Amino acid sequence: MLTHLLCCEPPTTIQREGKHFETTYMTNDGSISINKLQRICNAIATNTHIVDVCFDSPFGLSDVAVHRQPRLFEGLTINTSINSLGISRCNLSVGVGYQVLNAYKKNSQQLTKLAVWRCLPLHSDSIYTLNLCSTLSACTNLQELSITSCGINCLIVSGIVDALRGGTHTQLEKLDLQKNCIADGAVKLASLLKDTNCNIKVLALQDNIIGNLVARSIAKALSINHTLEAVYLDGNRISEEGWDAFTSALCNPSSLDATYSSNHTLISLAGNENEQQIPNKLLSLLQLNKGDSWVDQSHIKKKKSYVIRQKILQTHLTSDFDMEPFTEEDMIFYMIPHVLAWVGRDEEDVQSHSAMFSLLKEMPTLCAPTRPSHPVTMPEKTEHACCIDNEDVAKQQQPLRKGKSKLGSFLGSVRRFKGGMKDYKQKVVYSRAA
Repeated sequence: MLTHLLCCEPPTTIQREGKHFETTYMTNDGSISINKLQRICNAIATNTHIVDVCFDSPFGLSDVAVHRQPRLFEGLTINTSINSLGISRCNLSVGVGYQVLNAYKKNSQQLTKLAVWRCLPLHSDSIYTLNLCSTLSACTNLQELSITSCGINCLIVSGIVDALRGGTHTQLEKLDLQKNCIADGAVKLASLLKDTNCNIKVLALQDNIIGNLVARSIAKALSINHTLEAVYLDGNRISEEGWDAFTSALCNPSSLDATYSSNHTLISLAGNENEQQIPNKLLSLLQLNKGDSWVDQSHIKKKKSYVIRQKILQTHLTSDFDMEPFTEEDMIFYMIPHVLAWVGRDEEDVQSHSAMFSLLKEMPTLCAPTRPSHPVTMPEKTEHACCIDNEDVAKQQQPLRKGKSKLGSFLGSVRRFKGGMKDYKQKVVYSRAA
């Protein structure tokens, strides 16, 4: 049963194999054959099993036939089974590439995957951009979009972004634009990531002459976008300044609230073989977000809570921990119990132990014993001291034995909340991380 079809001009460099795959040529021995193209398109129209079709026209011979017979690809508008379309080495301004894209403006709801590669714009970007972007705008069910090695510049990427934004492409999860010439035009992509309807999880931008300006723009968008999991930026011109923007986006150290609100979903900025380009601190944050032990998606909320907790412990509860927010009137009596309980709730976490030590070191009076409510009197020594009643001595010493440290009193007063700690004062947002 045929499910995958490659329509090409010989010779082709596309490698696909399998018992459900077939290659058919759109030309006869290098000559134009309108009838053959017509038969191919008619067969596609009536086939209900084919799910993937690719057109490869490197020499443009088929473009002449299409020019003579503009309605040659009308069969594509009738097919109801194709959900994956590939266009390789075609001219999107005229001929095969142009007509195929036009067909899927009409049959737009079928496609879930569109791949365009090595289709360079020729004399003018206007027709190329208009035809490509109008098709993208119509295909609202796309889940994967790949436009690679096509010489995309600022003008074209701007049109692509305008076609995808606005809440119409909510199913799009992968956008691959690698090996183009986007450069600073990728700033426009940051506006797409800020769109609340954007659900892209993977954005591939390798080899695009991208610099620090784009890196900062994308990093800033991560404060709003908590869906994106990978942005592949290897092979570009990003320096330490650009990588630092991502470090701050993943863990903003300016305040507890900023750390809590940082991005906890991004897990990759380059392929495994190119991670040496990324600073170690940023790599460790990406690894923390990834959390190899949290594979089970049912624990996704627990994973996020763990990541936030680790970032707060590592960033704020260190040897130079600032206790000033907790020293205001009544704050120490209401918030410190919750802080101590939150810090020490994981008995096996070394970072938690270190943070507890740092916190107590800054507030040594927490462990100081309280003064008894009334003075303790000891019996006077007499020559008959051996006759002193031991029970009387025990009663007199009882208030001292009952004296508790402030730490013990605080921990004893901690209430356990099922949903986490209460936020007693808005400026102390530390409790939200629980």
